[in-house]
Amino acid sequence: MRKFSLLLSFILLINYTMISQDLNAYRWKNRILLLCDSGEGLEKTKAQLQLFSSYQKELEERDLIILIYDGNTVKDKKFRTVSGVSKNEIEFEQEGVFLIGKDGGVKLESGFYADPIAIFDLIDSMPMRRGEMRKKNNP
Repeated sequence: MRKFSLLLSFILLINYTMISQDLNAYRWKNRILLLCDSGEGLEKTKAQLQLFSSYQKELEERDLIILIYDGNTVKDKKFRTVSGVSKNEIEFEQEGVFLIGKDGGVKLESGFYADPIAIFDLIDSMPMRRGEMRKKNNP
């Protein structure tokens, strides 16, 4: 049920804008790492972002963007509010890290402090990503 409600919430997000860009533009182009944290000061989110801070190249190679949901608003990894998304449009039943594929499906649900390498390995095992890597190696 959690996967369904998160997926439904993500689909609803597609119709809204993100820093003057339509989230629909990311579908089939980007994977999303959604950090859901309702804690005071978003300490868990900040710690999770710190784990990814030295992996910018890996994020870019995998077309992975990070979004944060604090229980009220959606933000990018620099904590800028994503415009047009209200609290009523997203629901989550637990805090943690959610990997959403380019197709909009939830690929991973994890608690905080998820290992970036494990997430990259999971992405790299996906058929779409393997095709991207083959295409890159054989232009």
